[in-house]
Amino acid sequence: MQEQGILAVMVGNAVTEFGLFEGGQMTASWQLSTPERLTVDEARLQLASGLQRFAVATAADGRVAAKPCDAPQDDGGCSGAEHGVPTDAAARSATAALISKTGFERDSLEGASVAQGVIAILGSVVPGLTDVWRDALAAETGCRPLVLGPRLKTGMAIACKNPGEVGADRVADAMAAKALVRAPAIVVHLEAATAITVVDECGALAGGIIAPGFEASGAVLAQLAARLPRVEAAPSKHKVGKTTQEAIASGIFWGEVARIDGLVAMVRQEMFGNGGAGSLDTRAEVGEPSSETSVSVLITGEGAALLAPYLRCRSQLFPHLTLQGLALCAQNALSRP
Repeated sequence: MQEQGILAVMVGNAVTEFGLFEGGQMTASWQLSTPERLTVDEARLQLASGLQRFAVATAADGRVAAKPCDAPQDDGGCSGAEHGVPTDAAARSATAALISKTGFERDSLEGASVAQGVIAILGSVVPGLTDVWRDALAAETGCRPLVLGPRLKTGMAIACKNPGEVGADRVADAMAAKALVRAPAIVVHLEAATAITVVDECGALAGGIIAPGFEASGAVLAQLAARLPRVEAAPSKHKVGKTTQEAIASGIFWGEVARIDGLVAMVRQEMFGNGGAGSLDTRAEVGEPSSETSVSVLITGEGAALLAPYLRCRSQLFPHLTLQGLALCAQNALSRP
C-alpha cells in the first residue's frame, strides 16, 4: 500500500501552523496569525495559497523550514541526515514525489483541489474555528479530516482526571516527545499560554502546568499599570535595568527564564524524584545548563528559540514539535483497525 502524504494543521490561539509530511518527514511548513473570525472560503484560500507558495528548505542546523519555492538552498553546515532530517536533495525528491501523487503547486486552482489525495489531521484549541477548518480541509482534500480529540484512537494514553479536556496541542506535543526522545519527558510549549506537559515513564501524558504566556506578560503589565509602556522582551547583558524600559524588558525576559527553570525543576522533583534531576545548581549563572538531565526537556512554540539558550534545564529546541505530533497521531490512527 502506497503511503499517503499527511497535512497537519494546528489552530492555536496566536498562530495557525501547517505542516506537510511525506514518508514520516516534514517537507514543508508555514504559519499564519489566528484571526478571531474566519469563513470556510477564507480558510480554503489560505490553505491553497500556502500549499502553492511554500516548498522545502533544510536549514543549515538540520531543521526543516519553509521558504519560497524559488529561494536558494544553503550549501554549508550540517546536512541533517544524522538527525533523521532529509538532506536538500532528499527533501526535494520527497516533495517532487508528493507533488506528483497529489497535484500540489498546480498553475491553476480550477478542477481538482491542490490538496486532493492528502490525509489531513486537524488539532485546534480555538473552538470557534474548529468546524471552519474541518470543513475547509474536507473541501480541499476530498475527504473528512482526522480531528485530534477524545474519539480519535492515537495510542496516546492520557492519565488525567478528564482526558477529554486536555488540549490537542498538549496531546500532540506528548506524542512527539515520546517518539523523539522517549519517555519520560517534559515539554514546554510557549504560545498564548505557557504549557508544561509531562510524559511519565510509561509514556502516558500524566498532566502538567498552564501559566500565562510569555508575550501576554508584557501586554497585561502595560494594561494594568498606567505609567508603564509596552516593551518588547529581549535578553540583556545586565539584569538590573537603568531605565524603566530596560527594567520591564529584563523582568519579562529573565522572569520567564526563571519561571520555566523553576517550574521544570518542581515538575522533575514531584514526578520523578531524584531520578529526574529535580534540583537546579543555584551556583550556576542563568544560561548555564544544569549537569543532570535524566529527564529530557523539550521546548517549542513562539519565543522558544529566543529563550532556549538561556535556560538552565538544558532544553532541546523543536520548532515543529506539535506538527510532528499531529502527523504521528494521524499515522497511528490510520494504522489501527
